[in-house]
Amino acid sequence: MLKLTLEAEIFLDFINTQPKQFPEGSLEEHSYWNAFFTFIKSGANLDLINNNKLDNSIFLIGLSTGRKGTKINIIENFNKPHKYKLPKETPFENIYFLNETSREQGEKYRSVNSFAFGFLDDYVEIWNKLSVESKVYSYAVRKNTGSFNNWSIIEQHLIAFSDIVIADSYILSDISLIQSNLLKILLSFQSINPNGFSLSIITYEGSFNSKINIDDCYNNLKQLIFNNNISCKFELIFSTNRLKEHDRGIFTNYLRIKSGDSFNYFNSKNEIITKGTEIDFIPLIKREYYKLAQITLQALNEIKITAGENQKRGECDNKLLDNIC
Repeated sequence: MLKLTLEAEIFLDFINTQPKQFPEGSLEEHSYWNAFFTFIKSGANLDLINNNKLDNSIFLIGLSTGRKGTKINIIENFNKPHKYKLPKETPFENIYFLNETSREQGEKYRSVNSFAFGFLDDYVEIWNKLSVESKVYSYAVRKNTGSFNNWSIIEQHLIAFSDIVIADSYILSDISLIQSNLLKILLSFQSINPNGFSLSIITYEGSFNSKINIDDCYNNLKQLIFNNNISCKFELIFSTNRLKEHDRGIFTNYLRIKSGDSFNYFNSKNEIITKGTEIDFIPLIKREYYKLAQITLQALNEIKITAGENQKRGECDNKLLDNIC
């Protein structure tokens, strides 16, 4: 489950932004505000810092009751990590909304960590991105009328991440499409997190008559990643026909990208070639979507565990898989 570390000053600022009753406050304003409050109250485990600023306000009482299986932990102070760097063992699902009034200090956290941070001047913006504007955001993928026409659109829906899992049985089946799809996807992720990330690619080994050579595939990917200065540790996992995962998905700490077809959307001329009709950006900030993502990740982890030595290459500590319950 996601975990939010929230300083009381941020919470108080949020409370003060509560929209006026309709019709003065718009339905959209109420929807955003209520979605955020629901997340704080029952969408994540909560570490509340400097709660003395809240005294015994009705909102503090509200946070402590009816949490529907989530926990609240009261902490007196947030001890800033050395040089703003969080410990390596920090769980991948952590989010931090902290009372840093200095933009410079806030950016120091972001520059050395791969987690979502929000501060007094931008936590609402960060929340909106984490929640994909409080909904599943879908793009049409059509040859002539689709709104999804290049992989850089991914960057609009990313805040931060430390780990990526790409599950697509056919993402590597046609080497002529790797440059215009998988590489472009990785470059979009790299633009958000240039400091490095863990990457697991889980794909189908191919049928008996057209099996992919795992060593050639791994070495070519390794060279491609190096040539494009993509900072990641990665592993390649082949699944058998029996264990092949049907769903296509890209998973990060806070987001799931789902496709009805392989992520091989474009040819080298940037022409749409997919038979799929849409691509969905699903916010894991929503508890029900987080649980569904965990179920799929658990199945993918089973593929990783079950795969023989001749079906795995590379190594990385991918928390999305290795820490799955």
